Amino acid sequence: MAFRPIGKRILVRRAPQVEQTDGGIIIPDLYRDRPTEGEVISIGEEVTKAKVGDQLLFAKYSGVTIENQDEGDLILITEDNILGFME
Repeated sequence: MAFRPIGKRILVRRAPQVEQTDGGIIIPDLYRDRPTEGEVISIGEEVTKAKVGDQLLFAKYSGVTIENQDEGDLILITEDNILGFME
């Protein structure tokens, strides 16, 4: 499925979830936080802050999750939800 955001929306592939701690303790699904960082997959025509391929940090409770079996865990956020970029 191809998806192209419009306006100031950004399609982001979330970073993989941490499944166990550095000490080897496995974290159950119930207690795992969804990652708040990811890679920009596609942008709308009005986006000025980000470009495809950027690694960014976004607000925890922002966006709409899109289930896509080909691309993995995707989230659609607005440009205002970007907290910063990873370098």
